[in-house]
Amino acid sequence: MAHAGRGDAGDTAGLPLFLILIAGIGRAFLLQGIHEEWWFRGFAFRGYRERPVLVLAATTVFFTLLHLVSSGGQQSASELFLYLALPLGMGFWAGVERLRTDTVWGAVGIHGGIHVGLVGAQLLGWEMGPAAWITIGLALCAAAMVRLVTAPKNQRQSAG
Repeated sequence: MAHAGRGDAGDTAGLPLFLILIAGIGRAFLLQGIHEEWWFRGFAFRGYRERPVLVLAATTVFFTLLHLVSSGGQQSASELFLYLALPLGMGFWAGVERLRTDTVWGAVGIHGGIHVGLVGAQLLGWEMGPAAWITIGLALCAAAMVRLVTAPKNQRQSAG
């Protein structure tokens, strides 16, 4: 989640906007969303179908704690923990999506889409610090709860 930090878009100065967007989307999905979700919401969920709540909790916590070593713009130990609200919300929503659809692709879309949104926020010059991390993390958790409570389990099977 390297783009989730405080405005660091300086390395893109002078590049055309479409190249910045293509690079941001590519990074969001190819370098982060796809492979991380195949591990966290793909392989981990397959072996624990009989305990979905346990695997949702475990993968969300592990995904969140891995971000203790990310470079999201944290400037102190307290900011490091405040930053965790963002991956907590992302991991929780991706896990809920995996439970509800029985496929990893929705989780990939959520993960990559959040990263694309963070790139967009940077391009707009929005400040990404503790208040943003907590606000975004809480919003993602709220979206996950709405999805968990309102969506029928495994929509693919019930649609066919």
